[in-house]
Amino acid sequence: MQDFSTADTLTEEQAPAPSDRSLPLPVHSAWLTRVLLVANVLIYVLLTWASLPEQELYESVVGGASGDALVSLGAKVNYFIVEGQYWRLLTPVFLHIGLVHLLFNEYALSIFGRQLENLFGTARFAVIYLLAGIAGNVASFAFSPALSAGASGAIFGIIGAMAMFFVRNRDLLGEMGHQQFRSLLGLIAINIFLGFSLPGIDNFGHMGGLAAGLALGALLSPTYTLAQSPILPHLQVVERSQAVPTALVALFAFALLCAATYLTLPLAPVGPLR
Repeated sequence: MQDFSTADTLTEEQAPAPSDRSLPLPVHSAWLTRVLLVANVLIYVLLTWASLPEQELYESVVGGASGDALVSLGAKVNYFIVEGQYWRLLTPVFLHIGLVHLLFNEYALSIFGRQLENLFGTARFAVIYLLAGIAGNVASFAFSPALSAGASGAIFGIIGAMAMFFVRNRDLLGEMGHQQFRSLLGLIAINIFLGFSLPGIDNFGHMGGLAAGLALGALLSPTYTLAQSPILPHLQVVERSQAVPTALVALFAFALLCAATYLTLPLAPVGPLR
């Protein structure tokens, strides 16, 4: 990718009038998304294998892992979190309950995860995915006593961050950006409605992940400007300098999640062990 750190950025008055020619956005490799997709499948295979002493193979593959297998491999169980197993706020992001659950999340991750990593880069994508996943589990821990697992909170975080990307770049992206933003709002609304309408969906986890994604997206989203390259004869879209370093945002967000967990501990509904 061409380095335009020495390019002259153009003010709104200097920028030429829009034309029919579209300028490409800077993109990054989406290798981490591919790693997560493969990891989710491998962990699902491990869950299936761990369930075989209790269930038939078909039931384990299609219907989902046994309760013992899910608990053993790190599902969100409020009782154990209260007892100090705080790692259960992260591990459920990589577990799935049933083949439909896995396929739906894999499909969503393959689309939205790849887009977000292409635009934000791997470091910012990883921060959003992991912290939104943890935030979803913290919200589920605070409000739901049920055992839960899945990457849905992290995926809602990705969608929230994508929405903030189009908000931050609405002037440059124009009508296309507005259309994408409206499509994401519609997708969020439909999924929240389904979460309240269908049984067995951890809507608190979805809402927690979405809130974290919106906040992290507002802080970490790349914002673009037009710059005249000293080498090439035409304009390029370049990313502005990031106001707050990614590492600082990650540390602050993680500290907030730790504080939220600590404050929630005496109030969280413990519920059953499985």
